[in-house]
Amino acid sequence: MNTNSLASKRTVNETIELVNNSPASLFSKDDVVKLLTSLETAATPITSEMIDRLMDLVEDNIRNVDSEDLVDKSTAEFSLDGNQIELDSVELDTSYIVDEVQGAINHWYSINFS
Repeated sequence: MNTNSLASKRTVNETIELVNNSPASLFSKDDVVKLLTSLETAATPITSEMIDRLMDLVEDNIRNVDSEDLVDKSTAEFSLDGNQIELDSVELDTSYIVDEVQGAINHWYSINFS
């Protein structure tokens, strides 16, 4: 079990204890304890294998990006070198890259937590 899950479990247990020792409210103590317990059991620890798979998906998505979509063509600057046209600079379309990474993360999340 990793440190994060231990800290999370301790927090849930401490919260359950606080609820048990608190005065009555709109919700019964049993309702709150059941909710916190269900959250605790529903939590899935993220393993190093899961992170490795996520990184593989992100890498695959970036590797398979169409290079024409990867650059912002409107920022391209050219110069002449004798009888050749040279590309001096062009910016990456970071929003496209972010969309690709977000798609990979959403796919990974649906595989592991849905």
